[in-house]
Amino acid sequence: MLLKITKTAFLLLIFSLPIANLVYLPVYQQRVLVAEFVFVIVSLLAFLCVVFGILKVKSSWLYLPLGLYFAALLASTVFSENVSKSALKLAGEVYLIGLSLITFNLVGSVKDIRRLTLVWLCAAVFASLVRVISFSLFYLDRSNLLLNNTLSHNGTLPAEN
Repeated sequence: MLLKITKTAFLLLIFSLPIANLVYLPVYQQRVLVAEFVFVIVSLLAFLCVVFGILKVKSSWLYLPLGLYFAALLASTVFSENVSKSALKLAGEVYLIGLSLITFNLVGSVKDIRRLTLVWLCAAVFASLVRVISFSLFYLDRSNLLLNNTLSHNGTLPAEN
């Protein structure tokens, strides 16, 4: 049962990745992605599955390059001129490494791959529809609230049609 909950939460994480830039939660005056919260939950559930013997960690050569990559990033962070900024970037890289490790260990069959692909495609279609609607609203209704989350704030295009 715990493994089924973990795999369902993992699929929710996969669904949240293509729409990550659309949904934020405010935490200590920072905008944090919902996908990051879901990742923490999936990580804890996967850890519990391993502790209780429900999920076996696969042995693979994959851990070596990921471990070396992490060691290089850690050394880079320790010897950085701005350690706090580098530590924040290191946390982002650990997130990506963890995502690959969880995927590697949770996806073990063709059925899992099909389910994962279907969830990813559904989220991608949803994100694409939101982008098309946003593109249309940019010209039709510039004051729409959806545009607050979907427009880039880094561009130099004036806020006009």
